[in-house]
Amino acid sequence: MCGIFCSLSSDDDTQPAHVLKSCLTNLLSRGPDCSSSALFRLESGHVLELFASVLQTQGKDLCPQPYNVDGNILCWNGDVFGGPLEKEIVSQKQSDTAVVAKHLSECVLQGSSPVEVFSTITGPYSFIYYNRHNNTLWFGRDPVGRHSLLISFSANPLHFCVSSVAHSSVPNCIEVPTVGIFEIDLNTFCTPNGLYILLHSWCEMEEEQITDYCKDIPIPVIKKCTADFQYLFKPLTVSHMEPNELVLFPNLDLLQKASLVEKMNYISSLKEYHENTINLMLLIEHAVKVRVLTNVPLCKNCMTEKTLMVNSCSHSKIAVLFSGGLDSAILARLIDKYVPETESIDLLNVAFEKKRGTSNTVGNNKKRNCGKSTLESSELLFDSIYNVPDRQTGLKTLEELQSLCPRRRWNFVEINISQTELQQERSKSIVHLIFPLRTILDDSLGCALWFAARGKGKLYGSNLNYESPARIIISGMGADEQFGGYMRHRTILKNNGWEALHKQLQMEVERIPTRNLGRDDRVISHHGRQPRMPFLDESVISFVKALPPWEKCYPNKNFPCGVGDKLLLRLVAWHVGLKGAAILPKRAMQFGSRIANSKENAADVSDRL
Repeated sequence: MCGIFCSLSSDDDTQPAHVLKSCLTNLLSRGPDCSSSALFRLESGHVLELFASVLQTQGKDLCPQPYNVDGNILCWNGDVFGGPLEKEIVSQKQSDTAVVAKHLSECVLQGSSPVEVFSTITGPYSFIYYNRHNNTLWFGRDPVGRHSLLISFSANPLHFCVSSVAHSSVPNCIEVPTVGIFEIDLNTFCTPNGLYILLHSWCEMEEEQITDYCKDIPIPVIKKCTADFQYLFKPLTVSHMEPNELVLFPNLDLLQKASLVEKMNYISSLKEYHENTINLMLLIEHAVKVRVLTNVPLCKNCMTEKTLMVNSCSHSKIAVLFSGGLDSAILARLIDKYVPETESIDLLNVAFEKKRGTSNTVGNNKKRNCGKSTLESSELLFDSIYNVPDRQTGLKTLEELQSLCPRRRWNFVEINISQTELQQERSKSIVHLIFPLRTILDDSLGCALWFAARGKGKLYGSNLNYESPARIIISGMGADEQFGGYMRHRTILKNNGWEALHKQLQMEVERIPTRNLGRDDRVISHHGRQPRMPFLDESVISFVKALPPWEKCYPNKNFPCGVGDKLLLRLVAWHVGLKGAAILPKRAMQFGSRIANSKENAADVSDRL
């Protein structure tokens, strides 16, 4: 994970220095291993400044940025997990930054477009690239939008800024759309008639579509060309015949009266569902494998100058955002396969203090605790305050993992956040990381992710203070949209049928790049950790997207919550032995951790930000 930044301004403008200074703390937090900058004075009299901070997760040696090859400068925040460049990175044990920069420079020398390089990369990324030979500036995000990139623009005087993360004081700041790669011709951009951005779109797009996607960019965006690229989110034209339930489930009459366990045993035995389960499990497992193994052999604490001679350590290098629910349980189970038995794995479980007046639990506990010692009463009261739904499911699933993986040391980190600490950190840091987003949902999810990713709490079972030293955080983001995990999916099927549900699921998958992955990246990366999301691996998305809706989920009256929603993913959990987690009902993080108020409208602007 890296913090990348670029500003273009007139020579006598003081605003760039102010913007970089305001963003600097957040940029440095993303890349604690090293940082540097590069300054270029253009023939137009303008100044181009690039800055990057680095968190090393690839390559034998640390690769400082901005990275220079033949005078061309790359600021890279990404992971190459697949494609032709991956083989070169793995075989030569190089940093992906160096390999990507080398191939970009080769494109420049051959007179071809840098888009040719990015269209071959599988994995999350955002980047800024200065082609000094042609005096062009390129920037963009991967087609899924997994890594953050923001832009800010002011006309008088001219100031254009691109950054991984900003500060709420930065004016006119928006997220870079994930529709393609953007190019600025610096020879003309600083002239009255040259103020526009060129777009190399991922797929064929009408002018109205480009205008809609780029409507928040305060500069005209002109399509230059379409990348030669198999776009992941291209709408499917395949229509599916409605399923015959009696053919799909021959013993449906018996199934209606069966328990959840009996239903899962029966469905998992059906040939079509079994084949899909195995295929999906293998894809998720490979996505987990590459995200776990693409890392350095030292934890954050041991990655210092004094210990660089040490080849490895046994501390946790991988952490999981862990509610104990279906998604995080599957990921933890598969991660265990690729982490050495001598290393621990951190399970980060966050809970927020209940707001006063929202429950009478505390009062009831006081009555129950009469006659107990002051110490015993305070401990019970503390436990009840933070005994939120995600804590309960987390501990249940921990028991399952301990049973399935008895040799593994699971560090279940109880992250308990008081209302006072929430308010302090929200105003101090989180508001600037969530920016430019400002809704109640952004607030609640952003805060929950920030505290969870900080990894600071108490170890379950020992009550010892603990802060995770992991450099990588694995997250289950993207599962609900793909596998029909929301209550609205059940409602749509009930009211409008399978074709309507198919269209809804397709729309939600196609909208993944425009959702809030950039926000989540900014929040998690603030702690010098790299977020990785196996369910948003390109191969997983492609496989799931091609399935008919009833092979992903079956949310009707015969398959209640805990079975029908995210059915295929539940079958994967069942297959790997997670019999309890497989039938847990879905619960959103903001409600499971008790940070959100269900009476608030998630889409409203938050007055707390």
